[in-house]
Amino acid sequence: MSLLRHDSSHQRRYQFKHFSALQVEDEIVKVCRLLGRNGDLPILVDHFMDLFSQSRLYRKQATFAISHILTGASEKMFERYTESELEALIK
Repeated sequence: MSLLRHDSSHQRRYQFKHFSALQVEDEIVKVCRLLGRNGDLPILVDHFMDLFSQSRLYRKQATFAISHILTGASEKMFERYTESELEALIK
C-alpha cells in the first residue's frame, strides 16, 4: 500500500532534478515518515532547518523533508488513540 495515492489527475507539488519516477518520490516520502515516527524529532527538524537557513538551494528539499517527517510524527501520535478516542477528540 502506497502512502501517497496517485491517479491520472495527480499533480506533483515538487519537481526533482535527479529523478522523475513517482515510485522514487514515494520511497523518499516513506523514509521521511519513518524517520518522523521513529527518529529523534528535534534533531531531525533542527538539521533540516539548518539546511533551510544556510542556502536558498536547500530550501525546497528541506521543506519537503520536514513536511514528511512531521507527517510521520503525527501518524505516530494518532496511533496511540483508539478509533473511539479519536472520534471523541474530533467532536
